[in-house]
Amino acid sequence: MKKVYITTGTSSYLQRIEKKFPDIPLLFLQNVEHALLFHETYGKSIFKLPRIYEIIEEAGFLPSKGFATFYYLPVLEEERPAFEHAIKKLGKTFKGSTGFIAYRILRPVKGDLYAVFSCWDKESSFKIWKKHQYLSAIWTSKNVEISKSMNYPNPTYYKGYQIGHDEEK
Repeated sequence: MKKVYITTGTSSYLQRIEKKFPDIPLLFLQNVEHALLFHETYGKSIFKLPRIYEIIEEAGFLPSKGFATFYYLPVLEEERPAFEHAIKKLGKTFKGSTGFIAYRILRPVKGDLYAVFSCWDKESSFKIWKKHQYLSAIWTSKNVEISKSMNYPNPTYYKGYQIGHDEEK
């Protein structure tokens, strides 16, 4: 199964990792809080202590620049099968949206925090998609079809990132 490995740190630290592994495709993401490297592979991680996810649904190719989002959804162990069945349907909401590039639905190897990762050509495309009432309701845990029958152990939350280094924007 294809996995995603994520590590965080300062921009300069993560750039050193990129330079150390020039032949490995790594996606550099940053926002005002921190930066991270996203490594998608069938192999092992190059990171020392990554967060590890299994890809359970995907579409599109990861871009070298643009805007990326993570929606984090904590799911209890006993509710995973129902959650995964429902969340896979939500990937269809991205397709055909202006500026949409790729998405990954990520199952945590450890812990309860699933992630829906999406890539867009620019932040404004994501904001337009998010404003659509049906799509906006999907991510509001009070209204989400998948959360009606589930008890999230913690609140869901969102993080947005610029893809690529400053000089690539």
